[in-house]
Amino acid sequence: MLNKLKITVVIPTHNRIEPLKLAIESVINQTYIVEEIIVVDDVSNKDVENLVNSYKKQGVTYIRNNTVKGAAGSRNIGVSHAKNELIAFLDDDDTWFLDKLEKQVTCFEDKSIGLVYSPMLLVFPDLNLEYKTFPYQNTIGLSDILIENKIGGTISVVVRKDWFLSVGGFDERYRAREEYDLWIRLIRSNKYKTKFCDVLSCRVINIITSENRISCNIDNYIHAIELLNTKYQLEVNKYLNDKNRNIRASMQANFLASQAMKIGDQWSGTKYFIEAFKFKPTLGSFAKILASLIGWKYMILLRSKIK
Repeated sequence: MLNKLKITVVIPTHNRIEPLKLAIESVINQTYIVEEIIVVDDVSNKDVENLVNSYKKQGVTYIRNNTVKGAAGSRNIGVSHAKNELIAFLDDDDTWFLDKLEKQVTCFEDKSIGLVYSPMLLVFPDLNLEYKTFPYQNTIGLSDILIENKIGGTISVVVRKDWFLSVGGFDERYRAREEYDLWIRLIRSNKYKTKFCDVLSCRVINIITSENRISCNIDNYIHAIELLNTKYQLEVNKYLNDKNRNIRASMQANFLASQAMKIGDQWSGTKYFIEAFKFKPTLGSFAKILASLIGWKYMILLRSKIK
């Protein structure tokens, strides 16, 4: 198949070797030919550079940051070097399913489409459990995206470079949820439309360990939500009624609760699930409170059963 649209894949990395190798190979082995792969090294050790340079013949370019930029900054740097009209992002500890790009890029034959997104597979090896995410499948308007992230994670998306650059790329103030902030600005600009593509895009590994609990700071997510609320206060007041504002607040609390439970912070998880229930009292939200009291394993099991 001849590729009409060319794509650049940007992978930020920091001191991961084996996962990064798997991530790169999941791009190289795509059924759609990738014209350019850019790995942006956020000040790792020499082993990362050596690994990336071993893939030069496969079109992989290595860029090293002079100082730590974080995921958002590293992605912006990668896009600034990209030569192609479409951009896809992959994290260094995740992998794509091999037909992801082939299915998603086809959607861009419609020139009104600027971003394509797909479901992800969340894998919990500790629990021998995996489940598929269910992003929003209808046309996404500004009020929809203000209520919650109806698109999903960065690694499930392909976006037109000109649209990405027109809104300034990722806001580097965020330590988490930078992708959700980007989706809001893209949809607010109304330059293109988004489109759901029903292909399982990527495999996201979640390891529940003591080390993971230490390294994942719930404060990053709290800071991100506070920044989102401040940044989009005018839009929320203008486009959302009281009911939708309550739904939005409940979704934010649910998000914090889910992140807390993923990293084993049971107390915070229960606290935020209770907060979510106060804004939107439903049987499902009450069930989450009960499950969180039993333990994070049961909470994640319940989450896998709820769309």
